[in-house]
Amino acid sequence: MLVGIGELGGILLEFLCRIPGIDRIVTADRNEDWGFRKTNSAVLGASYMGLYPDIKFQPIDLLDVEQTAETLKKINPTIIYNGTTLQSWWVVNELPPEVNTQLYRNRCGLGPWESMHLALSSRLMKAVKMAGIDTYVVNTSFPDVTNPSLARIGLAPTVGIGNMDLTIPYIRKTAAEMLKVPLSNVTVEMIAHHFHCYYWCRAGSGAEAPHHLRVFVGKEDVTDLLGARPEFVAELPKHAMRPGGRHGQYLVAASSLNNIMAKGFEGHHFINGLASHFRDLLVAKDAATIELLEVGDAAKKQYLEQSKKADLRFLMRSIDLANECDLNYKASKNRRLLLELSLMKIASITFDGKKKI
Repeated sequence: MLVGIGELGGILLEFLCRIPGIDRIVTADRNEDWGFRKTNSAVLGASYMGLYPDIKFQPIDLLDVEQTAETLKKINPTIIYNGTTLQSWWVVNELPPEVNTQLYRNRCGLGPWESMHLALSSRLMKAVKMAGIDTYVVNTSFPDVTNPSLARIGLAPTVGIGNMDLTIPYIRKTAAEMLKVPLSNVTVEMIAHHFHCYYWCRAGSGAEAPHHLRVFVGKEDVTDLLGARPEFVAELPKHAMRPGGRHGQYLVAASSLNNIMAKGFEGHHFINGLASHFRDLLVAKDAATIELLEVGDAAKKQYLEQSKKADLRFLMRSIDLANECDLNYKASKNRRLLLELSLMKIASITFDGKKKI
């Protein structure tokens, strides 16, 4: 479910609807006319590529928390993408240069953004909690500050889109060109701060700030081959500089898409989620243990109804097969095949008179 399909959310919608086999998408926005038009634009655009995703528009007003909760309960989305704000982050950059400079010089950087992003994000998370649904929330609205702020009151989204994720393509492209290897062969392991994203990518400076970085070509750690860290960081904008501000939203949307796919559509997450679901059904088979499920009353009722349709042997064997797939997933050379075989084995459990795999 995409909540807020403005500039960033709209780009993400265009990306999502062009992925073959994507599941049902519900778009939501306060501006009903814009939301209807933007959703149609994505559907029509995808049709040129021979893709016909199931996308529907739903008007929503986050200022009405109770009504939003009812909408969320009805849709019960696997993932909620929050792209809402009262003022986009780049708006302050549209101010006269002398005013914009003064805001940064006087350390007012958080002021123009945080309150504008927190207002709607907090209401969305209140509605999620009120709805009692089990869902992931991917927050794009200044998650560096918004997520920990909401965590203080028990309303934290699952994950932000991560500014540091925007640094990874810079590092991969620079390393690939320096080492003369395909970009697809380069992977990065990194722990760092918003500071690094800003200064590494824009100015090629700030290498002295604490961080963790390892670069791999295939399985080989090639970090040391890239030279001293300050020199390597200085190369980043030379190799990978991109448009900034609102003109750079396509990369931000691609990063958002990566997070969404990882939260709901990547095979490893899928099999782990399926195993957890079977476990919850097992817990729900006994009225004495169903209270252990950390879900709302409506969800508990659904679990109870589903658990009656699955016998104990099926659930135990399914959990075992899902766990086996989980353990073998990272080492597998054909993960999709492993996942498909595991699902076939689970589906065959109840085939009476047939030899079980």
